[in-house]
Amino acid sequence: MKKTLLSIFISLFFIVNAHSAVTSVTGKVGLIRSHLLSVSPDWVTLTGITAAGTCPLVSGGPYFVMGDDERGKRHLSILLAAKMSGAIVVIWYDDTIKNSTGSCEISFIDI
Repeated sequence: MKKTLLSIFISLFFIVNAHSAVTSVTGKVGLIRSHLLSVSPDWVTLTGITAAGTCPLVSGGPYFVMGDDERGKRHLSILLAAKMSGAIVVIWYDDTIKNSTGSCEISFIDI
């Protein structure tokens, strides 16, 4: 019974990962836009990045939105610190999942 459950778990793990489209872009923080949520969620661009899958573009590069929750606030803090220090960041996203405006949302950030 344990072998069967383990086999099922392992199979499901590989099936989920095989269909995952999470990928990343790396660069320095470019523009951070924060405005009324009723207009659009806050978003960020990275310098030197001209494409990120099917994510929409602004000013010649893709932008990534931050959630309107605690996670989004943490993302904004990390990105502001990276912008001020000139650090390189890695933004992970899934361009098969978009928000209601058709934008790619940040999955997670490495710095």
